[in-house]
Amino acid sequence: MLMQPPYPKNEDETRKKEQSSLVSSGVVTSAEKDEKESSMRDMREEARASEEALKIQGQSASASPVSKETGKKAPEEAVPFLSGQEDASFFDLSDMPVYSAKEKGSFVPGDGQVPVTQAELIAALKEVNDPELMLNIYDLGLVYKADISDEGDVLIEMTLTSPLCPMADMMPQMVAQRVALLDGVREVSVFLVWEPVWTMDRMSEDYKLMLNLF
Repeated sequence: MLMQPPYPKNEDETRKKEQSSLVSSGVVTSAEKDEKESSMRDMREEARASEEALKIQGQSASASPVSKETGKKAPEEAVPFLSGQEDASFFDLSDMPVYSAKEKGSFVPGDGQVPVTQAELIAALKEVNDPELMLNIYDLGLVYKADISDEGDVLIEMTLTSPLCPMADMMPQMVAQRVALLDGVREVSVFLVWEPVWTMDRMSEDYKLMLNLF
């Protein structure tokens, strides 16, 4: 909250006359008057300084940062959706870290055992939500590859809706842990990749309808 002057400007003259009257009548001394006026000036200066500081802060917050590598401005806000190549080109995706995770399952090949099915794997992936949108990663189109070997080893390549996601390093582990719980999985490996760039076109038809993207 900004500090306001104790009295509106249009009352300044009235206050000065009242103070002069009090001085002349001996109610307050000249020194006390000077001290009060000095205090009021300090309060006004502090209020003006606070207002200027807030203006400067607001201007700094509204300015979009510029990438040193590309010279382009960042998107206006860190929205979870990247609308396409134009927004994503701000980020140097080649320098983005590649996060990964591995988890052991309980499946042991042989003795007539069969590995997990594709349908079971997809159902498990639909139980993992994007941390920003709280929608499942499979219907969002974030899963680029979901392969199952004859020995029950699962390989998953996935991405996120934005390279700015603060949980990027945790997502592979979350997915690996969920898939490893499935019967028929010996080991699951999850890799987080940034190319090709995710776009909303990769979402399922149901999600597009739900988000009014048609």
